[in-house]
Amino acid sequence: MSKLLKNGIVLVAGLAMMLSLVLSPVKAYAAGQTGDTTVEKASDAEISQIMTYTESLLKESFGNNYKITREGDLVTISIWQNGMAEFAALAIEDKNYKAGWDDMMNTLKEMADAVNGLYRLYNLNCAVNLLNELNTDNALASYYNGMLVYDATSNQ
Repeated sequence: MSKLLKNGIVLVAGLAMMLSLVLSPVKAYAAGQTGDTTVEKASDAEISQIMTYTESLLKESFGNNYKITREGDLVTISIWQNGMAEFAALAIEDKNYKAGWDDMMNTLKEMADAVNGLYRLYNLNCAVNLLNELNTDNALASYYNGMLVYDATSNQ
């Protein structure tokens, strides 16, 4: 196994572990809420509290490599990690890296589903982005309300 492939696997495993640290508390919090029903009219204070909670989980898992914002009814969570841009480029060129990338994308989808489930309780839409750490204006992957809308390694 090449050194680059080993580094890619370690990178994916590390990101997956960080994402799983975010997933468990969010799933537990959402399960403790009102089930699948939504809050008719959530106050800004309630929404702020949920965003603060989410931010604390992101900070614990990603340090300063995250951003959470709200504009109207859209909450956007963006994360980035060193080496992701290179890993995406390698995944485009090599099926071995692509398999690792796809595993990481499955974990990212679990995170997107968990946070989407939480914010949907408050009638909010949720975008989850994996950003290019070399230029955080560019996304490597994006989910909107739990649905994949962009994957830089996909040729579709």
